[in-house]
Amino acid sequence: MTAKEKLRAQVEDLTEQEAEATLEFIAARGQSFGDWLDSRPEDDEPLSPEEQAALADSDADIAAGRIVSYAEVKQALDAG
Repeated sequence: MTAKEKLRAQVEDLTEQEAEATLEFIAARGQSFGDWLDSRPEDDEPLSPEEQAALADSDADIAAGRIVSYAEVKQALDAG
């Protein structure tokens, strides 16, 4: 199956909102990806209680030093 055939199959599974965003992305492909991201509207939806709790948990993990750096993860994966 070619890349275009795979793409056509994936398009059928997109929601209308995803299809619209994809069309905008394709139309803007003359600009860099960073410029395209910068042109997107800011997400200003309020956080759900679950999202707020998850952020509080991650802040507590960071404060307690329960973190793993990207370099440590990469080294562990490379060694694995």
